[in-house]
Amino acid sequence: MTVKGLKDKIEAFNKALKPAINEEVHRTRDVILSLNQDQLLYGRNADGELLKPDYMDDPYFEGDKEKALNYLNGKINLEDMHESLIRFPELNLFTGKPRGTPNLIINGAWFMNHLFINVGEGTYTIGSYGIKEGDISKKYNNRTYGLAPPSRRHYYFEYLRPVIEQLWKNTR
Repeated sequence: MTVKGLKDKIEAFNKALKPAINEEVHRTRDVILSLNQDQLLYGRNADGELLKPDYMDDPYFEGDKEKALNYLNGKINLEDMHESLIRFPELNLFTGKPRGTPNLIINGAWFMNHLFINVGEGTYTIGSYGIKEGDISKKYNNRTYGLAPPSRRHYYFEYLRPVIEQLWKNTR
């Protein structure tokens, strides 16, 4: 390939790259939402850090440690059911959730039905239209939505990189 041919290929590739990625993100938006839900089930925020406050320090319980402990024990009894909701358990993206760390499933409706993703020109936004959305976001410093580094790496290597490689291969 000549230098001019390589230059032309790079220009054509760059022109087609953003639309190809946007199309793939739109096509796999359910995967992105599932990865975000998995993070929450593991008690992780968009940075991959544990969700804070934990149940025993949650202001919702207004300092009533007995009430917090009862809620925590109820959540522990549901852990097997919650873990069964993880779509990608084989990836082991996060270590186990420490006892007392919230998983933000709160109720099935918010967690399973009220999350959404908007795919725009080169961006995507994950959010919720659930009634508790404002309180949840505020409590967890607006870091509940978005892919944490392990989830982003998985998504890139499994979904975006093959599209990029195929685009490069097909660009003339």
